[in-house]
This record gives sequence, C-alpha cells and structure tokens, in this order.
Amino acid sequence: IYKINFSKYNVIHYVGFTWFSVFMSYYLKKQKKFQVRELTSLVDVYSRSLTFGRIIFNFFVKRHNNNADILIAISNKLKEDANLKHPSKKTYMKYNLIDTHTYNYNNLKNNNNVKTIKKILDLKWSSESIIFLNIGHINENKNQIYLINQLKLLPNKYKLIIIGPTYEEDRYYFNKLNEIINLNNLNNRILLIDKYQKNISEYYLLSDIFVLPSKMEGFGNVILEALAMGLPVLANK
Repeated sequence: IYKINFSKYNVIHYVGFTWFSVFMSYYLKKQKKFQVRELTSLVDVYSRSLTFGRIIFNFFVKRHNNNADILIAISNKLKEDANLKHPSKKTYMKYNLIDTHTYNYNNLKNNNNVKTIKKILDLKWSSESIIFLNIGHINENKNQIYLINQLKLLPNKYKLIIIGPTYEEDRYYFNKLNEIINLNNLNNRILLIDKYQKNISEYYLLSDIFVLPSKMEGFGNVILEALAMGLPVLANK
C-alpha cells in the first residue's frame, strides 16, 4: 500500500469486497478521490444472516458503499437491492463480459476432440456417460452437496465434475462433501478438483450439462461461459 502513489489517480475502482478495500475507502475519501464500487454479489450489499459476525460485516459493507461516489451492479437484482439499501447513491448496471475466443464451442471442438476423448478414458467413464459440470468456490452457498444428493438418485451413467477452490473457512464444507461422496460410494462417478484449472474450457467441452445450484449469485459468469460452449444450463432461480 505504501508503494502506491494514489496522487497519480483520479478514480479508484473497487471490485467486490475485502477488508483492505474497506479501510482504503476511508483513507481515499479523506484524499477526496472519486470512488467507484462494483457490486458482484448480494453480500456486497448486505448479508441476510443475523449472526454477530455478519452483523459486523454488514456494518462495514454499508460504510464501504457509503464511501463510494457511485455504485455499479452486475445485474438488475443487485441494482434493485443497492437502491433499497442506499437510495441516496447513484447506482448503474453493467453486465459482465466473457472472452468468446476462449469460450467458443466451434473453435475448441475441432482442436480438442481427441484430447476430450482421452480425458474421458482417463476417468474410466464410458463415452455414453452424461456428465454434469459445476464450477465455483466449494462452499455452502454454492450448494454442491445438493448436486451429490441428486446424483445418487440417478442411474450410473450420470457423472459429475466439480471444480473450484476451497477457502480455509469453508474447509468444513469440503470435508463434508468428501464424506458424503465416500458414504454413498460415488468416487467412481464424481471428479472433485478443489482448485481452479487453467484449461477450464476443456471441462466445458467434456461435459453435457452445466449445473449451478447456488443459493445466492450476483450474476454467475459461469452460466455465460457454459452457454458460449453450447451447454444447456440448470440453475436455481
């Protein structure tokens, strides 16, 4: 922070929420810098949880938003929530974009068809398997346990790939996820990767259906990526 020369910048743009950005917003307000805060999920506006920790969290989220000169929401729902919580603030809406060169079914199919078949064989799954794909942080809000509970009700040809990092505070959820997989003998039907993959587009190409059972989403860029890759999408409303 001390190496950043803020005098060079007239506009500061925050994306999402961090404790660092909260305290920076106080400092930069005193410096009379124009601040833009981009809201990427509902917790950037408020948390519905009434635990003591979340009440404190909401207090600082509200202060962070109040320190901003304008708010930018990535969906209409977030804009509506921001207008309710911060009626005095100017809030604009801007949809997220995706790289349609990276996420392009026609481009990737020709280049990766052999690689995709090999990946299925490496998993020891039949080429007739129907593969569900879920991408996102592994935590309670992303609701991956729901997917596993549904998968065990389906015939053996249905498989599931879950990809996403696990933060330390969500390690309990990841452990519970593994426990359910083991208890239901689903190891041969589920590929669980608890970190992001550089070649994520290959997993879209490998899959048949994208699933996003999140309890709460700001927008869900992965839905756009899946659609660009030609996958049907099942998601919570």
